[in-house]
Amino acid sequence: MVTDADITGILTQVAAVKTAVAAIPAPADVSGISTEVADLNSEIATILEQLTKIQAASGGTYAGNLNITNAVQLTAAEDIVDASADGPKMTITGNVNIDADKLAPKMRLKS
Repeated sequence: MVTDADITGILTQVAAVKTAVAAIPAPADVSGISTEVADLNSEIATILEQLTKIQAASGGTYAGNLNITNAVQLTAAEDIVDASADGPKMTITGNVNIDADKLAPKMRLKS
């Protein structure tokens, strides 16, 4: 059976806990934490994107000759090799033949 003294003791303990919680100092300014978390999430997304590209490069090796003599072949090569600055490094085990003259129409200079 719970007595009035038991209830009073429990209420006294609850009051002591409330006082202790109220005495905990507030943290310093944390407004910058959200920005830092967002920046870190952005960096993580970039890293995951790069890892996906590396994984998609099928081991980083393209076996075969790579001929680029027209726009269709150029588009196909761009699908195979990511030549952007942040793209994965690849090894091409065949020959690479690029004919820039056939890629762009010849331009005449007007005088």
